[in-house]
Amino acid sequence: MRRIHSTGITIVLVEHLLRVLNQLATRMVVLDRGAVLADGDPKTVLSDPEVVRANLGRQAHV
Repeated sequence: MRRIHSTGITIVLVEHLLRVLNQLATRMVVLDRGAVLADGDPKTVLSDPEVVRANLGRQAHV
């Protein structure tokens, strides 16, 4: 996937394992019930309290 992406091709990956996404993604868009919850670089998106809440089902402790 990295080799393909390095040629300029955009890859859309739908995945629920945040560990996988964090290793592969250069940009993340998180949807919650069909609405965009967050959009940006993985570090920013994964530290967003609303993203954490949506994925863990509880309030984030930031």
